[in-house]
Amino acid sequence: MSDTGWTGFTTERALAWCRVFFDFPPVFPGAGNMALAYRAFGDGRPPGLDWARFAHAAEELGFDPDLYYLFRLALGDIPFGRKAATWEERTTPADLAPWARWPQLVRSGTTPLRAVALISRSIR
Repeated sequence: MSDTGWTGFTTERALAWCRVFFDFPPVFPGAGNMALAYRAFGDGRPPGLDWARFAHAAEELGFDPDLYYLFRLALGDIPFGRKAATWEERTTPADLAPWARWPQLVRSGTTPLRAVALISRSIR
């Protein structure tokens, strides 16, 4: 899968990340490219968008596709005025670094919303 940037991922894992990115794209590629991405995804091929780099960075911090999806849903519940960053900033690999503890906290039993609250207070 090196031609699409998904080197190091199985097809199934790459498709799992793409499924998440259709709801929470790291970078919106535009409507035309998104339509092409949906078509590739429907054919069982990960789209050749620049999403693989983000997926690699997220996995290095302990996220998997399901945890990242849950994380993004939990971020949506931060009360106005307490957001750690803008939407664009939250969706870049560099800005996931402050959230590196989130997967560990959730895996150890902290609720997703509580983990967001704990970390957002420490990075304000």
